[in-house]
Amino acid sequence: FASEKELLEGMRDAIKCHQSLLRSAGILHRDISPNNIMLYNPEDSDTLASDLPKGFLIDLDLAKYIGPNTTTADGTLNGVRRRTGTMLFMAIEILMVTCSRHCWRHDLESFLYVLIW
Repeated sequence: FASEKELLEGMRDAIKCHQSLLRSAGILHRDISPNNIMLYNPEDSDTLASDLPKGFLIDLDLAKYIGPNTTTADGTLNGVRRRTGTMLFMAIEILMVTCSRHCWRHDLESFLYVLIW
């Protein structure tokens, strides 16, 4: 990326990709890290730049199918009980084992750690 704006736009689009995976396919990524976020420069393409995402997720090896938007007793989306991911970017609750399920908000916390890294 050549500017802070490009970085933020790429991160925004990667988060949208995460949301789409979860809402449309019921897949939770569980390994958000700099190595799994790809930034793309649409100016390198013949397609109109506004039509292309500037960031997306790769490496779904640790992703887990959690099904449609089912909720738990506390109203949060169902998660996964096993701890996975790149430790440097894991959510604090997952690292400290104070939360029994990995859910979407833990992946969002990982996006924050990638951004400030």
